[in-house]
Amino acid sequence: MNFKKIIAAAASLAICGAMMTACGTSNNADTTETSAETTTVSETTTVSETESETEASEETVPADSETESETEGEAPIHEEDAEAEKNPLKPAVEAVINAVGQDNLPFLEELTETEFMKEFYLIDPDDENFENVIVYYCPMNATMCEIIIIEAKDGQVDAAKETLEARKKKAMEQDAFYPADVENAEASIVGTQGNYAYFLLSSSAADMETALKDALNAL
Repeated sequence: MNFKKIIAAAASLAICGAMMTACGTSNNADTTETSAETTTVSETTTVSETESETEASEETVPADSETESETEGEAPIHEEDAEAEKNPLKPAVEAVINAVGQDNLPFLEELTETEFMKEFYLIDPDDENFENVIVYYCPMNATMCEIIIIEAKDGQVDAAKETLEARKKKAMEQDAFYPADVENAEASIVGTQGNYAYFLLSSSAADMETALKDALNAL
């Protein structure tokens, strides 16, 4: 009798132990699932926050971009306008060409190559006695036509005139080839007005000088 009670009690304890173990396993599983869900929610939140920060960053326009947009919105500076700002003598040359008339002159363009200006025209635009120098010439070898103006520093206009006298001499003795060019070179004009010295080589040199003096007075 007592032996059966002992066996029954032992069996009951074993069953209770098994039930407690099962509950513990279930609780651990629930805890693990809860922890996993918490981790997933945390990661999702982090990703969402990162995406929001990225979108906010993309919507914010950097200061440099705004500056570039403003720059792009400004009117472009044309090369011709930039050249006119660099050389204040250009309006005087244009006034001469317009006064004489394009039909009475060959095509003229501004010479900007310093070395060629020194070697062929004997003019150094960087001469310490000069403020500004402008040379217009005909790029066609068959025709000689030149408009040269030197703005001299105070008291140095005679030095500028001497430079242009040397140019005239070279034009007559070396550069003029065709009879018409020889005639025009010999009749070319070197003159001064105020601080300006000028050299005009053309069949219309006299008309050029009249127009140039008016233009120089307007500078």
